[in-house]
Amino acid sequence: MSDLEFYRRVHELLQEGRPFLIAHLVGRRGSAPNDPGSKMIVHPDGKTEFTIGGGPFEAMVARDAVEFLRSRGSGIKDYGLRYEEIGMRCGGRVQVYFEVVAAPEPLWIFGAGHIGRTLVRLVLETGLFAVQVIDDREDML
Repeated sequence: MSDLEFYRRVHELLQEGRPFLIAHLVGRRGSAPNDPGSKMIVHPDGKTEFTIGGGPFEAMVARDAVEFLRSRGSGIKDYGLRYEEIGMRCGGRVQVYFEVVAAPEPLWIFGAGHIGRTLVRLVLETGLFAVQVIDDREDML
């Protein structure tokens, strides 16, 4: 996987407005199936694109990613890769950062008067919403 291919796919998903999660392998102690810097896209249904190591480890990360997507939260999780824990022979430990990526929620503001304009400015500062203003006065839009 090249970074260019990965970020092209991220760009496509953003343009489509579909939520997804990027699982970043950020740390490793001992033996692991991939290096820090590896990235994987996880969709809300648990399907993945690209890889951070494969096998039972990647399946666990995908399951956890779906939970992060549901909560819309990001965070770091530590995984042991010992055979006794998940059936992998690597034996190391890895840390994965879960980054939820979602298009802003739509927000419709009815009225482009002084209150509507002020509300638009405040809402845009949060970066949480895609704002649409509805008003029948064209000169106000």
